[in-house]
Amino acid sequence: MTEHIPGLDQAAPAPQAGPGDETVALAPRRKRALKRALIVLGSLVLLAALGAALYLLRARAVAGEVARARELLGTRPGKEAIAGLAEKYPNNAEVQFLHARQLSLDGSDAEAQIKLARAAALGYPEDQVVRQGWLITALANFPRAQPHLEAMLAADPGDRDAAMSLALGYSQLNRPRAVALATRILERNPNDGPALCLRGRVLLETNDTQRAAQDLSRAVAQGKDTFYSFGARMLLGECMEKLNDLPAAYALYKECRAEQPENIRTLYRFGLCARDLERLDEAMEAFQEILQRRPDDVEPLLKVATLYDLKKQHPEALKILKKVEAMYPEEPQVLVQLTKIYRSMGDEERAREYETRYRKVIKSAEERQRSREPAATPKN
Repeated sequence: MTEHIPGLDQAAPAPQAGPGDETVALAPRRKRALKRALIVLGSLVLLAALGAALYLLRARAVAGEVARARELLGTRPGKEAIAGLAEKYPNNAEVQFLHARQLSLDGSDAEAQIKLARAAALGYPEDQVVRQGWLITALANFPRAQPHLEAMLAADPGDRDAAMSLALGYSQLNRPRAVALATRILERNPNDGPALCLRGRVLLETNDTQRAAQDLSRAVAQGKDTFYSFGARMLLGECMEKLNDLPAAYALYKECRAEQPENIRTLYRFGLCARDLERLDEAMEAFQEILQRRPDDVEPLLKVATLYDLKKQHPEALKILKKVEAMYPEEPQVLVQLTKIYRSMGDEERAREYETRYRKVIKSAEERQRSREPAATPKN
């Protein structure tokens, strides 16, 4: 029989923890927490570094695109590229400013002002915004912008944009001043295409055709990617016509027609040149294309009638001339052509009738002109 010893059949009491033992128990948990904190901190640092790197890469990419846009400003590829960039970065002040400049070069002054206002709202330098604003205003309201542009040019005689804007404005108001301003630009840069184009146009309008052709040839030589290339080639074509170099004019107009097949002015000039070179079918096609878009345009109607006459297709010519006569019964050119057509068809009576009407119209016009002339000053 086992002897019962008091206390042995009860669970032994748990040892009491001392102060040092609590620290030992908490240490592993603190280490784990610290480790987790370090991991989180490291991750945040890594993410921040990655974000900064991505930001720098993006900033460099944007800067590269903007730099490329600056290079393309004023070119045909630049028109599309800068428009796309403005849509891609609507909150980039410089991009919006560049788009405003490109639009102003294209003559879209209203849209350019909207883009310029956007650039200003995004914080683009105020002095640049104000300056560009007057350059754009000059496109639609030159008298309003003129004193500001003159002040800009007086402050900086080398301000090419102010000089060019003034030259454009003066090209219809004061042609010698326009030529002088364009010449001033070209003295600094003989290959400034817009200045060559503008001076060439003004010289052509003042019948200084040889010098105009020289300027416009140099403008065309700058390449087809320039925004003024099409206009320069059209003007050079007119020079070649005036200089009686019809094959050169025909080649220029043909090139322009292929580039802008719906341009009415191009079709008309091409048609005239083709007619003069006796390319009658090509001329007919060009004038007919105009009439598809503008069926009541008198000039191409008369040209088509003339071509039918040259091709001995008198009934077709007569049909068109009667249409024009119904719209303009006293148009001298119509009466002359109807006289000629009826005479070619052997209808002398109708030919004389239209010839008489023509003479009456001319006589009436001469009398009206004389009535408007100032009375002669009596001699003493």
